[in-house]
Order: sequence, then C-alpha cells, then structure tokens
Amino acid sequence: MLANQEKQKNFQIKKNESVRSGFTLIELLMVIVIISIMSGVILTNLNQGNGSNELEIAALQTVAQLRSLQSDAVNGRGIGGVTACKFQIQVSNGTKTYTTTISDCASTPAIMGSPISTYFSAKKANGTVISTGPDITFFFTSPLGTVNTAGQIVLTSGTENYYVCVNASGNIFSQKNACP
Repeated sequence: MLANQEKQKNFQIKKNESVRSGFTLIELLMVIVIISIMSGVILTNLNQGNGSNELEIAALQTVAQLRSLQSDAVNGRGIGGVTACKFQIQVSNGTKTYTTTISDCASTPAIMGSPISTYFSAKKANGTVISTGPDITFFFTSPLGTVNTAGQIVLTSGTENYYVCVNASGNIFSQKNACP
C-alpha cells in the first residue's frame, strides 16, 4: 500500500511540474497584445513619412534637372552637330510636370528636338506632388550657363511644401523654407 501511495505522490509531482513548465493562456495573450500594439505604432510611423519623402525626392530630382541644363549650357551641348544656346525648364501652377526645351543659337531661336515633359513624382500621374507657385521659366544660356532670373519652384504634397531655389548667381538648391 505504501508503494502504491508513493507512486501516486510521484505521479502528482511530475504532473504539477509539467504544467508549471509551460505558458498560461493569459501570458500568451499578453504577448500577442504587446506585439500588436508595437506593430501598429511602427506601421503608423512608417506611413506618416511617405508624403514628405516623395516631396523631398521630387525637389531633389528637379534640382538635378536644373543643374543638368545648366551644365549643358556651360559645356556647349549640341544636338545633331548644331550648337544649342538656350536650355529651358518651364513649370506651370497646379501641374504635376515640368517641361524642358533646348533652343539653337539663331537670331530667332528655334526649339531643337521635342519638348520633354517630366513628372515631379516618381509615382508619375498618381503622385501627390504638384507645383503651387506662379508659372515660372528658368533658362540657362551658353557659354557661361547664366540664368535668366532668380526665383523658386514651390512643390506641394498634402499640407507640406518644398522649395527649389535658383539664385541670380546660378546656385540651385532645395529646402523646406521659402527661398531667400
């Protein structure tokens, strides 16, 4: 009889130890709740930055295009053996694109090739970046790459603005504040 009671006692101890070695349902639910909350916070933070990132990228791409046109003017780029003298970018209020043209050196300059329209946003027609400033045209002339006028291109996405600035000295940059 004592041996039988001893076996039952050992069985009960092993049974209690096996239950204690696992997780309870409440502990598992708490871990799931914590992971859900952390995932929600991370996803919310990731989604909030998308509009401003798209806007900054659009401004940087516009700066790159302006600098490319300026560089072409300084280097005396030509098309089909004809030297170009005027490298122009035009932006209209409320549009998602800008247009670049290249003109020859004749007394009445003629556009060489076709004007090229480019979207501000990498998302193209569905992008949220538009120009909200006044219609503006910048052009650079050969051989010094002189800019016609100082000014700014205002790009908007939602409630945020980004400015592409062109100084009279030909300095081109982008920033979150209005151009000096």
